[in-house]
Amino acid sequence: MRQTLSALALLLLGCTANIVGGNGEQAVDPSSPGLAAGGAGSSGGSASGGSPLDCAGTPAQKFGISARIRRLTRLELENTLADLLGGATRELAAQLESDTFAIGYSTGDERGVSSNYVDSLKSVVEGAAANLANASELQAVDAACNADEESAKACARTFLETFGARALRRPLAPAELDGLLVVYTAGSATVAAGDRRAALMAGLTYAVRALLQSSDFIFRTELGAPGASGASVMLTPYEVAAALSYALTASPPDVELTQQAASGALTTPAQLSAQGRRLLEAYPERFARQAERFVREWLSIDLGSPAWKKDAKLYPQANPTFNAALDRETELFLRDWAKTPSLSALLTSSKSFVSRDNAPVYGLTATSAEFIPTALDASQRAGVLTLPSYLGSRAHTDSSSPVLRGIAVLKKFLCLEPPPVPAMVPPLPPADQSGAKTTRERFALHTSIAFCSSCHRAFDPMGYAFEHYDAIGQYREQENGQLVDSSGALVGTARSDAPVADAVALSSLLSTTPEVHSCFVRQTYRFTIGRKETDADACALSSYAQLFEDKELDVRELMLALVTDESALSRAALPSPL
Repeated sequence: MRQTLSALALLLLGCTANIVGGNGEQAVDPSSPGLAAGGAGSSGGSASGGSPLDCAGTPAQKFGISARIRRLTRLELENTLADLLGGATRELAAQLESDTFAIGYSTGDERGVSSNYVDSLKSVVEGAAANLANASELQAVDAACNADEESAKACARTFLETFGARALRRPLAPAELDGLLVVYTAGSATVAAGDRRAALMAGLTYAVRALLQSSDFIFRTELGAPGASGASVMLTPYEVAAALSYALTASPPDVELTQQAASGALTTPAQLSAQGRRLLEAYPERFARQAERFVREWLSIDLGSPAWKKDAKLYPQANPTFNAALDRETELFLRDWAKTPSLSALLTSSKSFVSRDNAPVYGLTATSAEFIPTALDASQRAGVLTLPSYLGSRAHTDSSSPVLRGIAVLKKFLCLEPPPVPAMVPPLPPADQSGAKTTRERFALHTSIAFCSSCHRAFDPMGYAFEHYDAIGQYREQENGQLVDSSGALVGTARSDAPVADAVALSSLLSTTPEVHSCFVRQTYRFTIGRKETDADACALSSYAQLFEDKELDVRELMLALVTDESALSRAALPSPL
């Protein structure tokens, strides 16, 4: 395989950490009355907070993305194997080591591979290769290929040249094809002489296994043509095609996009945009899975996390069947939203999907195992932040958590970091010893200490808005016989301390807040581009925040714009090796 790429892949195996401390967000200054108005989450601040931007009169902004390689995510590998070897391979991807989150998302470009990943990939590829009969290229491997050894090898060359080009998302170099033929020959020799068809298939199976475990398959490049020089390098048409397709559909380029790359017709933003829109129209289900994955990772909705090992005495209904139902509800909710994916709808829709297994959490009764689209009580439910799957992921095993829920809003919707945790933090009073009747009262005892309140006021007002929901996301009017107080406020914006009555009101306010829109653009950028923004990207991000507003907060339009502008065609050159 290509020497440069293989060497770079090996480098990533041993060096994948980001040496920059923290996660790059602006920390909230608890002494600031407005906390961070106009800061990192604001359209008027730099990418990491600080002085207001002055982008007027500057040239059209581009993102300064460096040349790089990116490992396929589990979903990307699943879709790629399915395209190559049929849908029966999809379940194999679940055997892969779980995705890591270098920048908070599985798409981050700093991810390498571990020994566990290598072992799991070997198992997946062996299973996938067993489906070789489903490869479209095998149709050309007919009876004539069995005539003699030379005929078989000629057919193998044709197969590997076409299949390999699809697998690597680019034409194979002659040396790569010759290397695969060496593996083919070794594989065919494992079959007793005389059975030419069996020998041919054995050889192809060996070669396909080698191909699908190569660094060129599991990594995709954004390096430009070999030997390119200068401060920036133009990506090859095949690299451009792969970047576009994987960003929007988590899949390799289809036939038409590959043909466009081969003909040199992917050299302008207009051409990229036309192909991007075609992909979105042709593969809505794949875009929906990509959009679902983005929201789950952005909001850390994970029914397999420790937070969902709920106290069985307090929440006996939180069993595997219940958890699986909430997970399925989330999948259906997000994929339905992805049909017309506006941020407003994501945060305000009172529609969800209910079956007999998740109906009780809504106080409903259902007899069917099927999930039925259901209009929920709009005074209690509004969008993804009131889904039980989200609420339970932002709670303790035995209680709700205003702190966890408030910090989530601060970080995920305002792109702000809470103040650093002091070295000595007074413990929260135990529920059975505090004398407090409600969770809010119990936390109020803790934050009444001046030492604690200076930090907690940055996020507790937003967390308190969720107090109508317990640890599994059930709505409650009372807790331990006391009325629940869900009054709160949105802090950290130009609307400093805007009061809200509850989570429904907070969700509505978030959907119309400019700082939230700007932060959402940053989150979408990180997921779609696979890179953490820098101060140099601030003006470009500001322009996309305006585009997002102009497109009525359409997430699909935002993603499309991010991957079809001028910066999609080139990368900043890597430093020359010493």
